[in-house]
Amino acid sequence: MPIARFLKIVNILLVSVLALALCSVWLLNKRARENQEQAERTRAFIELTHELKISSHLLTKFVRLYVVTGNPTHEQEFLHVARQRNGEQPRPHNAAVAPGMAVPLIQLLRETAPSPEDFRLVEEAHALSQKLVDLENAAINAVRQMQLKNDGGRLSGPDWERAVDMVFGVDYVAWQQKILEPLLSLLGTARQRAEASIVEQADTAILGSSIELALLILMLGTVLPLLWYSRTYILQPLRRITAFSRGIGQGKLHQRLDEKAHNEIGQLATTLNIMLDRLEDEMAKSTTDPLTTLHNRRYFDNRVKEFRTDHDRDGQPFSLLGLDIDFFKSVNDTWGHTYGDEVLRDFAAILKGCCREGDVLARMGGEEFSILIRGNAGNAWTLAERIRQNVENTLRLPNGKPVTCSVGVAQYQPGQDISILQGNADDALYRAKHSGRNRVCIFDDTPEGQGMPRQITASHNSQGKLQ
Repeated sequence: MPIARFLKIVNILLVSVLALALCSVWLLNKRARENQEQAERTRAFIELTHELKISSHLLTKFVRLYVVTGNPTHEQEFLHVARQRNGEQPRPHNAAVAPGMAVPLIQLLRETAPSPEDFRLVEEAHALSQKLVDLENAAINAVRQMQLKNDGGRLSGPDWERAVDMVFGVDYVAWQQKILEPLLSLLGTARQRAEASIVEQADTAILGSSIELALLILMLGTVLPLLWYSRTYILQPLRRITAFSRGIGQGKLHQRLDEKAHNEIGQLATTLNIMLDRLEDEMAKSTTDPLTTLHNRRYFDNRVKEFRTDHDRDGQPFSLLGLDIDFFKSVNDTWGHTYGDEVLRDFAAILKGCCREGDVLARMGGEEFSILIRGNAGNAWTLAERIRQNVENTLRLPNGKPVTCSVGVAQYQPGQDISILQGNADDALYRAKHSGRNRVCIFDDTPEGQGMPRQITASHNSQGKLQ
């Protein structure tokens, strides 16, 4: 998947999940607020309904005390409760609803009623209670008139008896019962609703927790695959490409990226591989001898430096072989340069066949060749002798005579300059050529030979004699 499309999908998913989360939170908060407001209204309505019931009891209590005792204090207490209920005096400061405000009780009941049916019931009870208050006021007026007639004397007579019957009679009690029945029923229903509201709030909280869990699972289900995709198809490929680029900077041009991501990173990896292929082709052209397809001097010199670096790091020995085709100028002069080129190609083929993978072969110019191997002088002598014998036994001139070669071998010594190593190999090759050709000579770098820096040791020649 292309990264641009992937990022677009990521944005869409994240915005969708965020929008869903915001909508869910908004709906839950709205429902919670509505439930809370409804619960507060219900509680306030219960408090006010209970207040209506209590005020009815207080009015009854104070009017009866006044009728029995004639004490004006009870009359004032009665009037105080009645005026507070009618909104003519401020409500108590410890009231649960609208404390200290001069508001009629029926108005507060109307504002807090959970439903029109609830208000209808409490309005009927309030209306009945107000009619009872009118009756109680009549009883108070009767007692007051009697006191005026008796000049504050003993309470007695028909007017007093009538007042007593008003507030203690069977009709008064029945009237009270009519007021209390809807209030008690309403209080029971309201409490049930309050309990149901508490349960609904708990359900809303559970629903909110469930939705939050679902959103969390949804986000994890969205984010985790995105993280996996990002890690698998973006971050890890980028790390591989970074390491790959670092390798290119270190000269490791043979490496290739095996990147299967079907996105821009995969396309980049493919492009890098193509670029490396072309670069290697160009470098091969610039580091390869076109006639023999062996490496040229430039490539060989760079590899010698690499071998020395490896030796300095891990102590791995390496040796240099210098090779020269014997009497090659005579071959060109006698049979022409075209035939001489064929001899060079055949000679290079023998070198390739004798060398191991990892050995570095190069044509240094004309009929001069060099080989770089990992190993000591003894290993190099074995290879050189194998090459010398293969050349002598394989290559033939048109007159039937064999083509031969001379080889000089030198082993690298710690701390030695590359030019000294090449000079030692050249000295050994010089000694081989001037000792009769068709032979291998080794430059002696042993401790015994330190007093004779040009000491050369020769191998067996073609006749088996030690030179």
